[in-house]
Amino acid sequence: MNRRLLLPLLTALFAVVTASLLVVGALPAIAAGLHVSEATAGQLMMAYAITSAIGSPLLSGLASRFDRRKLLITVSVAFMVINLATALAPTFPVALGLRVLAAICASILLPLMLTLAAELAEPEHRGRALGTMVSGMTAAMVVGAPVGTLLAELVHWRSAFLLVAILSLIGNIALVRYLPPVPRGEHLPLRERLAPLGQASVLLGLIGSVIAQAGGMMVFAFLAPILRTAGHISGPWMTAVIAITGLAGVAGTNLGGRLIDRIGAQRTLLLITAVNVVMMAVFATLTKVTAPAWLAVPVVALWGGALWAFNPPIQARLLELAPHAATEVLALNTSAMYGGQAVGAGLGGYLFGVLGVVALPLAGTVMLIVALALLSRVRDQEILVPVPA
Repeated sequence: MNRRLLLPLLTALFAVVTASLLVVGALPAIAAGLHVSEATAGQLMMAYAITSAIGSPLLSGLASRFDRRKLLITVSVAFMVINLATALAPTFPVALGLRVLAAICASILLPLMLTLAAELAEPEHRGRALGTMVSGMTAAMVVGAPVGTLLAELVHWRSAFLLVAILSLIGNIALVRYLPPVPRGEHLPLRERLAPLGQASVLLGLIGSVIAQAGGMMVFAFLAPILRTAGHISGPWMTAVIAITGLAGVAGTNLGGRLIDRIGAQRTLLLITAVNVVMMAVFATLTKVTAPAWLAVPVVALWGGALWAFNPPIQARLLELAPHAATEVLALNTSAMYGGQAVGAGLGGYLFGVLGVVALPLAGTVMLIVALALLSRVRDQEILVPVPA
């Protein structure tokens, strides 16, 4: 594939995904700057996630109703402007509303960019093009929090959203210059996009994915205050630890992919989920006893690696269960991922406000155990259940 076509899509994709987790590292600074509690500031992430979870299956159909090149550029420009406005938001309600608008844009942009990356590539290079885009998504997900932390510590939390706006601007310029006209896509009714939910094994896998993502995100969304409590980590050390967690996430994602090739998707999925349970339980113990920093840092790094290693096997397993509906099932898993983030951030914010940060890793451990029990019951047999019209 012509790199001039893939690079603008990849740049725009990186900006969109980075924005989704930017709040994590900058949470304390955002809370202080907008004069709200850290638990309340966590709603910025919850609002983004829940809007994306609902919007992805509902808004993806817009791509078939409009000129996809114009739609992509228009929504990407809107995303840039919204993030610029967020950097200037005077109050928390304004920032919260802008996060919802940004998530609506992301719900349109993500599936559209992935689809165009595949369609614009030569048939023999489509797998490579999609692999590059998914790798860009993963990289953005694991570096979003460290970048937010670094900018919040060194400059100001508003500069993190300014960075997303700048990345979007670069992507927009490249899209206008290099993206060729593209034909309209095939329109699929909502019923067809939700059809994989009629397969009981897929539905069970998606429910397990939501619960697992919620358990992990409950802690990840409030990682900064947890680290402050668990290991008395703050300031530049906080930036370093969250950066280490991001690097561990990259390694974990790579390891998850390699394990799929060696032992299969289902075994990898159960193994990674079990490791998440163990590491979350250890994390909960350290938070309870207030561990020294030299012990907390490697535990957090190992936990971060396990957290991000979950994504490759759950996607691979869902594709095994519904190979005839690959696009639809991956879109549903994206909704499950954002839905889990919304549940985790929302429930985590509530527990944080009522019981304090020590409750978060413990609650996350319980949710991961439930997810492991559900995912262990996923079978290859296709048992169909009715889907509402």
